[in-house]
Amino acid sequence: MIEDLASTLCISDLFIGTFSSTVTWAIYYGIPSIIVDFYNLNSDMYMRIENIEIVKVKNKLENVISKKLIEETDFKYDQNLLSKDEVFDGKTVQRYNQVILKNIKG
Repeated sequence: MIEDLASTLCISDLFIGTFSSTVTWAIYYGIPSIIVDFYNLNSDMYMRIENIEIVKVKNKLENVISKKLIEETDFKYDQNLLSKDEVFDGKTVQRYNQVILKNIKG
């Protein structure tokens, strides 16, 4: 992509990605979002956000895309949730360390 993501995301109708902070950008902008988890990472980092749909099976993605493009979405709850101090608590490195250690231990 030649354009800056911040410049193009705000005019998007739908965001499709994986477990990434860019998903929160999309929610801030009020853009319906889909997380693809075809490798079953099963991250719970966005479980509290109502307007993100996680798709684990490739052949279901097309239907979810169609649904997200036509349904009316109220982002107030999610935007309020993401504006809370605990989202920006400065403990990202510690959370990453916990995830890495958990996966190393199996």
